[in-house]
Amino acid sequence: QDGTVDASTFNSSIQDGLKLAHAQYLTMDIINSPHNIMNSISFANEARALAEQNPTLTCIILGKAECERRKMGAYLAVSRGAETEPQFIHLTYKPPAGEIKHRVGIVGKGVLFDTD
Repeated sequence: QDGTVDASTFNSSIQDGLKLAHAQYLTMDIINSPHNIMNSISFANEARALAEQNPTLTCIILGKAECERRKMGAYLAVSRGAETEPQFIHLTYKPPAGEIKHRVGIVGKGVLFDTD
């Protein structure tokens, strides 16, 4: 191969790079924001906005009452000292083609430091 790339492949690669850069900057904005800007409510709003912008994502937010109803005691115990109510964020990705070949679960926690 002579190293040349057709325009379609080039444009697709540029779009992929832009998506990765956007994701990286969003991540940096979230982790670098102080608590008066990025608390549990604004973090949940970011997740909602992300899902609204991406047709492959769905977002479900469970508030404190729903977490209590589901008996999520350990989760709720961690959030007791927080200034804002807990927001349990569940993002689901479905491939654009709609065919799911494998199911993968990624569990993480966002710890927001709101103490002095």
